[in-house]
Amino acid sequence: MRGLKFLFTRWARYKWIIALTAALFAGTVFLCCCAVEMPGNEEYLLSVAFLPVAYYIVPMMGATICFANIIGNKLMLSSPIAKELYTVSVPLFIMILTLGSMAVADGAYFIVLAAKGAAAEYYSDTFIFMAICGGLDILALSLLSRVMLGGVIMLYVNLLPYIGFILILDEDIKRNGFGLPLQVSVLIFAGVISAVSIASFMINKAYFRKLNFKQPATVYAAR
Repeated sequence: MRGLKFLFTRWARYKWIIALTAALFAGTVFLCCCAVEMPGNEEYLLSVAFLPVAYYIVPMMGATICFANIIGNKLMLSSPIAKELYTVSVPLFIMILTLGSMAVADGAYFIVLAAKGAAAEYYSDTFIFMAICGGLDILALSLLSRVMLGGVIMLYVNLLPYIGFILILDEDIKRNGFGLPLQVSVLIFAGVISAVSIASFMINKAYFRKLNFKQPATVYAAR
């Protein structure tokens, strides 16, 4: 897809930002892997809940850089790839960054859990937080994809309700987790991600229709 290629090409130009993003992401994942707590400990659920913060870093940085190039840019709106870019490539870009960073972070985390002999309940709680944070990430970035510095705003929009959710949890849940079977947690994760992914495409298509930008006749002639 030309639109997706355009977004990643723009991001690749900022090598120092990519290096900073990778360092922050790797550091966060490393700290989470070092701070694993077993169920029953006072800090158990907090140690699980901290990992999803890593999911926000890559999408936030990527969206802040790449979306700045297409917000209110009439040149991009008049390009042959405009419809594909705004309605397909933008939501795909959001999902690739979010789910890709999630796969790397949780892949490393699950390796540590396996080494510690963690029970299935631990993986189950991790999938619940993956659903919450992954869902918030994709949905918020989709809504803010037409806002300047939307990636930065997304961080605050997501973290505030996420922290509030953790704070209001019962003390027993904080110590022992949600107590859901692993299969149920995986289904919840799959359902949430599927729902917000569909919503992302719908939101971006609605934004593009709202622009109601008429491409010049020369653009159509060039196709």
